[in-house]
Amino acid sequence: MLAAAQTTYDTAFDAYGQGIGSVTDSLLAQNQWLAAKNAAADSYSSAPSTVLALATGSVDSIPTQPDWR
Repeated sequence: MLAAAQTTYDTAFDAYGQGIGSVTDSLLAQNQWLAAKNAAADSYSSAPSTVLALATGSVDSIPTQPDWR
């Protein structure tokens, strides 16, 4: 996901720089690239706690979302 967002970002800004792309497309690509970077960082930082929970058998103690029905 991050590599695809990086490619889109690079392509959009190259197109804008050459006068064939819009600033809107460039900024949208930038926002999507930053969102992908944040998602990658979030998944990387939560992996150790997930492994620890599985290893210690404390998976049942992980809070779940409330049932809003």
